[in-house]
Amino acid sequence: MKLSIKILIGIITLLLAIYIGNSLMQQPHAPTGALPTVAPTPTPAPTATPTPKPKPTPKPTPKPTPTATAKPTATPAPTATPTPLATPAKTYTHNQIPILYYHCVSDTFFGIKELFVTPKNFDEQLRYLKEQGYTAIDFHQLSNVQTIEKPILITFDDGYENNYTEAYPILKKYGMRATIFIAVNLLDRDGYLKRAKLNEMKYLISYQSHTMTHPELTKLSLPEVDKELSESKRQLEAMTGEKMVALAYPFGKYNQDIIQLTKKYYQYAVNIRAGFYQLSGSAYEMKRIYVPLEMDIEKFKQKLLP
Repeated sequence: MKLSIKILIGIITLLLAIYIGNSLMQQPHAPTGALPTVAPTPTPAPTATPTPKPKPTPKPTPKPTPTATAKPTATPAPTATPTPLATPAKTYTHNQIPILYYHCVSDTFFGIKELFVTPKNFDEQLRYLKEQGYTAIDFHQLSNVQTIEKPILITFDDGYENNYTEAYPILKKYGMRATIFIAVNLLDRDGYLKRAKLNEMKYLISYQSHTMTHPELTKLSLPEVDKELSESKRQLEAMTGEKMVALAYPFGKYNQDIIQLTKKYYQYAVNIRAGFYQLSGSAYEMKRIYVPLEMDIEKFKQKLLP
């Protein structure tokens, strides 16, 4: 058994030797002592880095054109309306002024008939004045008379009751002012004005003095005249609340001494002389135009002519 193994190993060794020998015979022999040349490992060609394609330049995103913020339009300051200059009052040149002179307005006569005018005639006279553009004023307005067109004064003496019952309604009808010269002690007597009625008429009627007792002043002493003038002024102002600025001389009688006393209490005084009041004349001798019963409208018109 051991022999068989030995033979087998010998055969294998032989065969191996033969194989190696054949292999060596087929290869060229390198020179003795020379190391085999190691072929250089070829340097691989550098991998070409691909040239990056240029990215397209991005188009700029268009920015919206900013809308200009509208500045608030300044509200223009209101143009100041110029204050118109005050129109100067129209002025008139008056050299003289008519002052009409009545006593009674009634169809019923008593006493002196010539002291009366009928309501019909009085109405016709006032209508004519209105149509002609006359402005009926009182004595308080005389200081500004140059600003009044066609001024005229309508006056009544004594203070008769028919001044209230007959004349006053016609004055109201035409919007005409009038002045009643009152003799204080005659108030409330039969046929004369009642104190209770004075207040009712005050918006159209001016009350002025005709003294206390209606005396003929030239027959009195100066102290008595002074009392007639001063006391009537005091009582009438207390009674009516109106300032007394004018006096009617009873019976139209006066003198220079009486004028001087009158100036102490009043600014104007009227007499019974016929004519116009001249503005250049004395304010204490003012003439008047008497209107009697028989004066028709044509005569009335003539009386108003300068």
